[in-house]
Amino acid sequence: MEGAIRYKRFPIFGMTSVLLHTALTALPALLLARLFGLQEAGWFGMVNQILGIAVGLIGLRVAQVFLSNAAQLAHTSPRGLRSLFLKTSRIALLAGVPPIALVLFAGPRLFGIIFGTQWMEAGVYGQLLALPFLVMLAVGPVFPALTVLERQDWQVAADGIGLVIMFFGMQYVHHTGRSGRWGIAVYGVAISVTYLLLFVLAYYAICNHCAKAGFRKSDTPLVN
Repeated sequence: MEGAIRYKRFPIFGMTSVLLHTALTALPALLLARLFGLQEAGWFGMVNQILGIAVGLIGLRVAQVFLSNAAQLAHTSPRGLRSLFLKTSRIALLAGVPPIALVLFAGPRLFGIIFGTQWMEAGVYGQLLALPFLVMLAVGPVFPALTVLERQDWQVAADGIGLVIMFFGMQYVHHTGRSGRWGIAVYGVAISVTYLLLFVLAYYAICNHCAKAGFRKSDTPLVN
């Protein structure tokens, strides 16, 4: 019965976490278009695509290395999994600093030179999203540890909090008459909160797993 409940929870929370995580990346453009206008949504789309490519190129390779070892370490060396988790996140963070710093400090000028002066506002959006995307890059490759440890329910909670912040935050910004930049800032906050929560929850899940593994090991009777 315990096994049936365990494997019933796996697809339910797994599918829900995938849907919520997808919504967190798909809804901002729709909300920006409806609340602030198509031009603002277009600027966001350009920035989201460029930063997304940078995050994807770096994060995908790092994530593959992490996932190829995480499941095995969860069973054979929980402390090794914790070390791999921290090391992988640090590597992804350091790899993302140069491109993110370029956008952060020279976004409008960079977009103006490459795409034309009409896209300089997209560069401002890039500046607002640079640090949130760096957080995403540092956490993205390692938060699947929650799946490895069967804690997709915690991912559902983190993604749900991010969606609430994004949706109601953008609605409030629009209601108070502020510009699309404020909407982008709210999205950045939502992304940062979500991924920082995912990092903390994944790390806590690993530490909890280490403690349980240590308890089981210490509880094993000695054989003479």
